Amino acid sequence: MEIFITLFQYQMAENIVWKTGCYFVLSVIKLDMGKRRIMKKRTPDKFWFPFWPDKWLFGSMRVECSVDERSIWMDLLSLASKDDGHIGANTETPYPLEQMAGMLIIPKDQLEAAIEKFLSMKDEEGNAKLIRTKYGTLQVTKWEKYQFSDRHKRRVEEEMSGKTDIVSGKKDPIIKENTLNENKEKNHVVNKFTDDDIKLTNLLIERILDNNSRSKVAKMTENQKNNWRNQCRLLREEDKWSVKEIETVIRFTQQDNFEMTNVLSMGKLRKRFDNLAMKARREYKKRSELRVGGK
Repeated sequence: MEIFITLFQYQMAENIVWKTGCYFVLSVIKLDMGKRRIMKKRTPDKFWFPFWPDKWLFGSMRVECSVDERSIWMDLLSLASKDDGHIGANTETPYPLEQMAGMLIIPKDQLEAAIEKFLSMKDEEGNAKLIRTKYGTLQVTKWEKYQFSDRHKRRVEEEMSGKTDIVSGKKDPIIKENTLNENKEKNHVVNKFTDDDIKLTNLLIERILDNNSRSKVAKMTENQKNNWRNQCRLLREEDKWSVKEIETVIRFTQQDNFEMTNVLSMGKLRKRFDNLAMKARREYKKRSELRVGGK
């Protein structure tokens, strides 16, 4: 049972679905087996979500989707952030397509086509960007990928709590203490790297110098090199990339006209490794097809 309420009768309605003449449809109350079920009022756990520039600029969506589709995807992520990855009036009630198109100011047909594409796009593990639940609502798969890590959350909370005193102009000493601890962690490197890590680090340094003999890496200290070697170790042990895969991506980045100007450290390589590996695979596949076609 849907309740129709005029704008004059209920100006503060929050869950407006669509406009029909002088009426607004408010899908709030339904009868279910003789009982009233009231849609819960959603309270987002946050009013923003992290945006990762490298993933957005160099990820697969930039290749697979048009400009309009990428814009719609950002709108859908914004809607999903209001309900922990779900897109709907609530987890069991989908938005009518007309309502969603009106909310986002997107032509209905264009929105529908984009949603169908996101439902069919598969990553390497076979997961789509979106799934449609049994209730007909949409859900962003791997929503946790769009969230901060626990460590980053703690850092943000600490920084937010350390507000500057208006009178004295001094900051909360907690911030200084945490900053010192973080700097100690950065400077303290446990030398557990192997010969492979040393060889891969040397390979990256050599390739950078081949491209620019005046690069600062020529003057790296042994401690700085150890930091790079440790990043390489983490690529293997924590990120689970093989020595061969790391070597392949290093060679690719230093041959690619764009990446050779961006990947100038092992830390940068590790930070973007997932996207770089995908880009390298596409490039080598393209070269292979060209060689086969040229025979």
